[in-house]
Amino acid sequence: MATVDTFHTIIKDIHESIQHKGEIKTHKKVQQIYSNMPMSAVKKVIVNCIRCVEKCKKKSVCSVVVRPITSSALNDRGQIDLIHYRTEPDGEYKWLLHYKEHLTRFSILRPLEFKKAALVARELLQIFLLCGVPRVLQSDNGREFCAEVISELASLWPQLVLVNGRPRYPQSQGSVKRSNANVKDSLTA
Repeated sequence: MATVDTFHTIIKDIHESIQHKGEIKTHKKVQQIYSNMPMSAVKKVIVNCIRCVEKCKKKSVCSVVVRPITSSALNDRGQIDLIHYRTEPDGEYKWLLHYKEHLTRFSILRPLEFKKAALVARELLQIFLLCGVPRVLQSDNGREFCAEVISELASLWPQLVLVNGRPRYPQSQGSVKRSNANVKDSLTA
């Protein structure tokens, strides 16, 4: 047990001994030795830590500037993404195809059993028949959308331009990625 008067010194010493690892790791280390130190006391000490404050400043200085994608006509650009529900599947459906028309931000969701190009192509065909074919179809899912089935889909509409963004780089798919969280929350509710 430690007294409130000694909290600051104890936390500061432990924080420095673990090389400024952050609030949670500092609190865990403090809890191993002292049982009565709250997380709020650890936060107060770390907020005033000069080294940690400077480390946070360096991170915020180098921000990435992303040029927004603009659309001027309906079906000018469509974005697709696959959302996985492997941990909480709905029966046999473990994936969700999310298609978003960029100008109107209209989303269409289709459940998928597997993450296979043939299934994605079949569902995309149904979506295109429902609301039209986009001039540019954008995805960041990488190789699975370069499969033969998607190429066949593109051959049906020669004006369709397939754009593959960088895999695991959500900035290239900003619009659809931001709405994925809303989709997941709505389906969970």
